[in-house]
Amino acid sequence: MKTLVILTAVSIILALGGPLQAVVIIDDFEVGSIDIRDTDTAVNVRATRNELGLDTSHVVGGRRFTQANLRGGAGGSYADADLVTDGLPGVSDDGIQYALDGSSAIFDTEYFPSSLDLSAESQFLVSLSTVDAQMDLWCNIVTNSGEPSEVEDFVTKTVSAAGTVPFLITEFSGLDFEDVDFIQVRVTANTSGLWVIDDIRAVPEPATLSLLTLGGLALLRRRG
Repeated sequence: MKTLVILTAVSIILALGGPLQAVVIIDDFEVGSIDIRDTDTAVNVRATRNELGLDTSHVVGGRRFTQANLRGGAGGSYADADLVTDGLPGVSDDGIQYALDGSSAIFDTEYFPSSLDLSAESQFLVSLSTVDAQMDLWCNIVTNSGEPSEVEDFVTKTVSAAGTVPFLITEFSGLDFEDVDFIQVRVTANTSGLWVIDDIRAVPEPATLSLLTLGGLALLRRRG
């Protein structure tokens, strides 16, 4: 049986053409503290929060920067960004909650990894448990930051319902995913509402995940 386990592991690596790549957690929103509000509709006025030294097993790079920018609304309007780590009503997971009482707002959450290698991943997945109103979801990536080969590109999706939104690596142009230095996820809303992001991940091809599962089952069988 030991031989079977070894052969299974070798077969998986050969099938993938190299080492296995697992899911990379960009942020599961289980650590940190965000509680910001912007009540000024003047252009470029934003409420911001910069968190340093976060657990890198929960937040890639150990740093998170969040902004709430109210762009339009009557007196008393606001744009809120809050990190909820003790569960939300009707939501089992932790998450970052964006709330708008006004006509428009932009919410940014940014990450600053150092030369993060995502070359074996196939897509970014943004999981939303609450989408009160239609919004635009933007994923912006910078690679080779500070070098002559630095490239930045973004992809935008219109979202009107809760679920998982994929951003395929192939949708981005000219990026070197072996050296990712900046990841930005933006919500642009043009009506009042509530939006909750549960987590952001980079994941490999489904076939890779299947092979990882196969290897795990083989190891479990060996232990049994």
